[in-house]
Order: sequence, then structure tokens, then C-alpha cells
Amino acid sequence: MRPTTMPLALLALLCLTSPALADPPFRGPEVHAGGWAVTRAWSDPAAGPGDRSQGSLAYAFRTWALERAREHEAARTRLDCADLAIDLVIEYAALHGLPVEWRVWYPPERRFVTVKNTDRQFDSPEAFSDWSKYYLGALNLADNTVAISYDEWAGGDVVLMNWNQTDVEPNFPGRVVWHTYLIGVPDELIFYGNMNDGAPLPVVSTGDAHTRERVRSHPDRHGLSPRRFAFMARAVRGPEVGVEEVVVQASLLNLREAPSTSAPIVTRARSGERHEVVLRQGLWVQLRLADGALVWGHSAYLRPETRWTPAPPVTAVTPPPAPATPGLVSALPGS
Repeated sequence: MRPTTMPLALLALLCLTSPALADPPFRGPEVHAGGWAVTRAWSDPAAGPGDRSQGSLAYAFRTWALERAREHEAARTRLDCADLAIDLVIEYAALHGLPVEWRVWYPPERRFVTVKNTDRQFDSPEAFSDWSKYYLGALNLADNTVAISYDEWAGGDVVLMNWNQTDVEPNFPGRVVWHTYLIGVPDELIFYGNMNDGAPLPVVSTGDAHTRERVRSHPDRHGLSPRRFAFMARAVRGPEVGVEEVVVQASLLNLREAPSTSAPIVTRARSGERHEVVLRQGLWVQLRLADGALVWGHSAYLRPETRWTPAPPVTAVTPPPAPATPGLVSALPGS
């Protein structure tokens, strides 16, 4: 039985979990010192401290989520629509020691509270995942995501759709029905879970043009279909290219034609000036000046630093979607 204190807003969800799942307790907020060790932030570099070449962990989630969704589809993992998105983000957070928090309605106090993976009531990532998939549905994800523009829409983002906003495809008369998608490749491939008679169906994907157009053009109650988890919204930072530079430490440093104190002086650099590194030779560093001239400076008076700049965009090459399996598109709400 579900707890009788749950509000109607949580009971009237589109995506319910499997009846076989035991009822996790809803205790509300606890002291934030549980069994989940949070060691990194979603904005931290995915490649490790000081290396921005792979973007942030929130950015890297996109590629990981796509591959994990493919694995779920191949294994025919049974997850309903909201649970697919919830399962992916919690698993990724557990792998990288990341924080996850949900804004959830707390019935005893009739207010929203923040429930975190570090709350004392969760002694493992699995416990937090079970709780989240039980109490959160597609409707709740609207309170835990932010609307993004279509230009920002990328793999790993979700789409919440109110299928009763128009009379064209009423789907379930008299009900407000929400559906959540994991976007594999925007405008190409969509992953989703679904339910039938209260039981979750295997995760599937579709590249059906009609479905893709409905997903792209259909607004949710906030006015935009694509949405991103709130805790990673400002943490998505793309890959960057590191340029090795040095900062002049001497008050006035001689820059020479060759790596030798006997070589002619070309110019002098003042303290704090930054120059790009071209080559290192022993204790000498070849530098490129602003005008393109190449000179040499002694490393004893130069502090190395890395300047990071956004990497040029790369056009992803993805395999064409597999031929649609009969019945998959018809499983989508509104089809």
C-alpha cells in the first residue's frame, strides 16, 4: 500500500513504478550526513583536476547517458518513462561522487522540501534510487528541471509533455498525461520508457519523424519542451583546449634571439606579461610575442600557466537509427 499521507499531486502521476517495489519510507528531510560520499561537483572537469579537455561532468553526462540508454535498450531493461531519466542521473552521480537533490512535496508539513542523496535516510545509492523512482514521476520532474532553448537541447536532456494541451491527439480523455524522454540525439534518436497496465515496459528508441516532430514542437506547461536537471543546469561546460603560457616574474626580463645569455636581446618583458610557449630547451623557453615574433626567455623568471579556450565545435557522426520495430511507435502516448 502507498502511504496515505501522500498528496493527490503525487498519486496522480503518469509514470508509476512497478507494484513489486516495496514502499520506501517518506521521512522528509534528514541530517545531511548519510552514506553517499559527495566528493565532486557537476561543474568539475570530467577528465580530472586541471584538465578541461573533456568538459565538465555535467557535459560528459550527455555522452554517458546515450551509451547507457543503448545498453538498457539492448538488455530490454524495464523502466517507465520518468524512471529512465531518474535512473540514469542517479547512477552517473554515484559513479562520480556527485550530489543530487530533489524538490519534493512533504505531506506532514504541506510544503516542498529538498531531499538529497546525502540524507541520513539513504544508506546507499540504491536506496536513494529506489526512493526516487517510487516518489518521483514525470510531473515531479517539472519541479526539478529548468526549461532550456532548442539551441541548448542535447543528449541527456529530458522532455516533459502534457498530451492534453491540444484537442488534436487527446490520448487519455479527462486526464493530464505527462511523458518523459531521454533525448539520445536531438532530432534523430529518442529513448523512452513506458508502461502498460501498471507494469514498466522495456526501454526502446525511435527515430520516427512524426514522433520527433511532436517532441520538438509540443510545449510543456512551462512553455518549452526540452528541460535540464536543475542541479546541472549551470554546470554544463564544454571541452576546452589548453594553451601553455608563461607569466613574467622578473621586473624586466631580457628576451633573446637564441637560448643563450650571449645571444642578442630582442626586447624586454615586464612583470606580469603573458606569452604563449612554443618550445622548451633545457632551462630556456621559446615564446611567441603578440606580433608573432619568436624569442627566448630563461625559465627561472617565468611561471607556467595554462590558458583554456573553448574547443572548436565537432560535428558528431552517429549511426543511422535502426529500423523501427513494429509496435514501438504505437506505444508512445498519443500515437
